[in-house]
Amino acid sequence: MEIIQIGTLPSVVGKNIEDTITSYGYLPIRELSGHKLGRYELHGDKRLPNIGVPYDPAEASLQAGEVYALETFASTGTGSVHEVSGNRYIYMLLPRRVPLRNPVSRKIYSTAYKKYKTLPFAERWLSSYDNFNRSRVRFALRELMNNAGVVAYPPLADEKGSYVAQYENTFIITENEGVIVTTQPPFEFEIPESLQEKISDDDEQEKENNKE
Repeated sequence: MEIIQIGTLPSVVGKNIEDTITSYGYLPIRELSGHKLGRYELHGDKRLPNIGVPYDPAEASLQAGEVYALETFASTGTGSVHEVSGNRYIYMLLPRRVPLRNPVSRKIYSTAYKKYKTLPFAERWLSSYDNFNRSRVRFALRELMNNAGVVAYPPLADEKGSYVAQYENTFIITENEGVIVTTQPPFEFEIPESLQEKISDDDEQEKENNKE
């Protein structure tokens, strides 16, 4: 966490994560990584890998005003995960209009959009709103999937019998350091003017979209 600052290269972050995890006798999960965050955008255009990757001269470093989720995964298994078949419980709405015939499905879709926009959410979270029961939520999600309106995330697992531990913090990169914002308040942080302007622009754009 101490190296998260302006100018740090993602490959350097990955090398530090891998060295730390392997020093304890475990393996980092190579397919998973931390990432840049945007407003209602879970995965941005930069990654913070869990392994040391080859240095790329064109690699973009961390910059002031950027926000990152630093996610480390340590495994007692192979250090590689695969998708597990079966039920899926995590979803994300796609930024497009979806025709839904069922009125209850439309109401569930509207609730999901108001609460989460294009951020992932759990099936059980929707069941807690407006007395939606589990079967209606599942029906609505199936209808959304059939109309390409939602993405479903499958469970991931390393080899059978292994254990995976995950630790995460979210950082805002400032001129002096990376400020952790996943701790409980109070924490000292003043939003840079450039970021304030962007938030205001995003708010105005969202108001216009809602009018449409």
